[in-house]
Amino acid sequence: MFGISSDLSTHPRRWDDLLPRLYGHPLQSRLWGDALSHHTHGRESLYLHDTREAGPDWIARVEERRLFGVGKVAWIPRGPVLQSVEELEAALDELRDVLGQRGFCLMAMSPWFEKSSAYLAHLRRAGAVLSASRHRTIWIDLTQGRDALWQRLDKQWRYGVGRALRVGVSVDTESDTETVNAFFDLCKRVSEAKRFRLPASSGQMLALLQGGLEGAVEARLFIARFRGTPAAGVFVLRCGTTMHYLWGAADRAFSKQRVGEAVQWAAVEWALSQGCRLYDLEGIDPERNPGTYQFKKKMGGREVDLPGEIYVPMGLRGRVIANVLRRRC
Repeated sequence: MFGISSDLSTHPRRWDDLLPRLYGHPLQSRLWGDALSHHTHGRESLYLHDTREAGPDWIARVEERRLFGVGKVAWIPRGPVLQSVEELEAALDELRDVLGQRGFCLMAMSPWFEKSSAYLAHLRRAGAVLSASRHRTIWIDLTQGRDALWQRLDKQWRYGVGRALRVGVSVDTESDTETVNAFFDLCKRVSEAKRFRLPASSGQMLALLQGGLEGAVEARLFIARFRGTPAAGVFVLRCGTTMHYLWGAADRAFSKQRVGEAVQWAAVEWALSQGCRLYDLEGIDPERNPGTYQFKKKMGGREVDLPGEIYVPMGLRGRVIANVLRRRC
C-alpha cells in the first residue's frame, strides 16, 4: 500500500519530523523541496510514502523532470528513504506503480546508502539499471566526542584552527540577506575559478535558512570574519542527528589566517552541541578537485562509496532511456 501527499499547504514539519526517524537525507526534506519550488522556476515535488499501520517503511520526495521529446522522469535525490535496505524492492515496486500511473516513464535516483553487495543485489532484483557513475564522500563519526575528533585531525589542520583563534578570526552563524549574498558571491567566484557549476542561488540559501525554524531539519550558515570582513563560509543542513555540508568557500586572500579550518571546526562543534552523530562532507573528487579532497581528508573521517545514479524504468521507453543514460555516466 502507498499514500500520496502533494498538498503544498501542509506544514513542512509533518514530513520533516518523520524524515530523521528513517535516517533520511535533507535533500529529501520538505524544507529543501519548498526552497527549490520557490526559487527554481516553481519546480514542485510529490511527497510519496507507504501507508502501513505501524508507520511508513519508506518515503520519497520526487521532482518532475522532462526530457524533450521523451517524457517525464521522476528524480529522487538522495532517496528513496527506507526503514531498512530490505524494504528497497517493495518501495521501488510501489513507486513504479504510482509514478507509472502519473505518466512517468523512468525513475532516476541517487540513494544515500553506503554501497554494499546486499544493496546492489536488491536493486538488481527490482529491475534497476545501475550506472557506472561513482559517488564518494567522507563521513565523520561525531559519536567519538570532541577530544577524540580533535586528535584525529591532521596536525597542520589543528594548527590552522589555533592560528585562526590567535590572529582574531571569529566565527558565527548568520542569516541576514547581505551576508548570504556575500557568501553566495564568494561561492560563485570559487566555482568559476575551479570551473564547476554552482547548483544554488542566494534566494534558495535564504529560503533554507528562514524556513527551518529550528525544526528537525534546519539550515545553518557559518561565517568566519577577519577584522569584520567575511573571509570564509560553510552552509550545512542538519537532519535529526546527521549534519550535511552543502556549500562552502574561503577567500584566498585570508589563507594565512586559516579561515577555512576555523569555520569548519565551528560547524563540527555546533553539530556536537546539537547531538549529531554523523557529519557527511558530501562529496570528494581526488582527481578533479584534489585540493578540496586533501582538505576534507585531513578532517579525520572515513571515505565512503555510495551507489551513484540508478534508473528504474517503467516500460520499454523507460528502459531505452535508462540504458542511454547509464552509458553517459
